[in-house]
Amino acid sequence: MAAMFFYRFPFLPTAFPFLVLVGFILFGNIGVSGQHEGGNHVYIPTHITAEHSCNKGDWSAWSQCTNQCGENGTQYRKRYNNYHCPHHVESAYRQCNRRCYNGGELAEDYSGACECPDNFDGDCCETYDDSVAVTAFSCYSCDEAYSKEATCVESPASLPTVSCNTTCFVELTLDEHLTDVATHIKRGCKSASEVGAEPCVPQRCPNPSAHPYHSVTDNGTCALCCTSDLCNHGLPASTAAEVTYNIVSAGLMLGIAILLK
Repeated sequence: MAAMFFYRFPFLPTAFPFLVLVGFILFGNIGVSGQHEGGNHVYIPTHITAEHSCNKGDWSAWSQCTNQCGENGTQYRKRYNNYHCPHHVESAYRQCNRRCYNGGELAEDYSGACECPDNFDGDCCETYDDSVAVTAFSCYSCDEAYSKEATCVESPASLPTVSCNTTCFVELTLDEHLTDVATHIKRGCKSASEVGAEPCVPQRCPNPSAHPYHSVTDNGTCALCCTSDLCNHGLPASTAAEVTYNIVSAGLMLGIAILLK
């Protein structure tokens, strides 16, 4: 009987699954379709419709930043979706606090560290080192950072005006194991009140026409403040006096020799 039925309708074996599905949809077969309460509207459950399959949750608040400074600070947030979404949990990330304080700059070696200016320490350059109180002067700068003879000098573009209540301050932080290697240098001009000393007294060079620069007594606290031509040409006073005496003596001897001719 069945063989005769399929013989007369040869397309039924291939179309049978499709016809069964259509029948389920049209007649509300339990487990595939259903009815709304209070009505007879046939619907297809949400788990087989693409339009309503994925419901995404709300994003959480951003987390605290992982770092207070440097170049590695990151925040993240999450949201949870229903199980019909491709991802049940989604995460988002963003940069934060990628900076240094008090003029510090991110290290160029991508280590994430901050390179701090003079007088500031800490991972973020957030700590002011009050043991090195450096006062900024607009027309003065410190040179020869490795030398104890570093001086506060004015711009050489004009005749120097000595500021004798300032002196250079140089602090070298030595390597823990190699004591002759400086790992950090702090330098700048300090006022006499900051070093706990009396201001230096200005003194004019002995020969203003030859040395039109001012100098100050070097008492161990205040350094010489001449810009380029130091009094005595940078020699100790005794040596300079001896040189001057020899020059004068040679000049007198030459004059006497000329007169005797």
